[in-house]
Amino acid sequence: MFHLFVVVCSTPRLFRWVMRYYHPLQVAQLSPCNQDGLLTLWLCKKLCFFEIVAVGDLFLVFASASVFGRGMVMFVGFWTGDLGVLEYLTDPQYQGRFDCMYNPNTAPWSRNSNGGPHHRLGSSSPPRKDGTRNFHHDQLRTRVLLSRRFRDFTSNPRPLPPSVAHLAYNGRGYTYQTEDGDAGALAAAFEL
Repeated sequence: MFHLFVVVCSTPRLFRWVMRYYHPLQVAQLSPCNQDGLLTLWLCKKLCFFEIVAVGDLFLVFASASVFGRGMVMFVGFWTGDLGVLEYLTDPQYQGRFDCMYNPNTAPWSRNSNGGPHHRLGSSSPPRKDGTRNFHHDQLRTRVLLSRRFRDFTSNPRPLPPSVAHLAYNGRGYTYQTEDGDAGALAAAFEL
């Protein structure tokens, strides 16, 4: 006999990471990508990251300390939805987005002109630690995270307010189980 148990957390989880690559001259950043009031994320994270994030969870993205100094926030918000990658790449409403850069109707996928010159060089990109290339790894992805409830500070990263300083990234993975009140405090601190 098979039993499935689902644990529902009333407190959203917080996913934090450092944005290592930042290209200020690009139209938008690739991961996450903010265009036209919609923030999307589907590239540059391990596949397992997308399996555990739930709609309603928070995200807090820090700038690279080598570029802006330690503890500076670039993005903060709540995930408000998700889509399948193939739906995202083929839906006409997303075709002009910076991170909508593949044609999945070819095998392997082919690049379009989106995505800028700094990322995803196709089959000529340097290999990853596991021997694959980003171009090939992207074709394994199945989910795009969406947010319409976020703040983008990429043009002027901000420090965490003292009321939520305990949520700072400490270099230990992606998740941090928030305490009751942390989600509300983070939302209030950044007017989400």
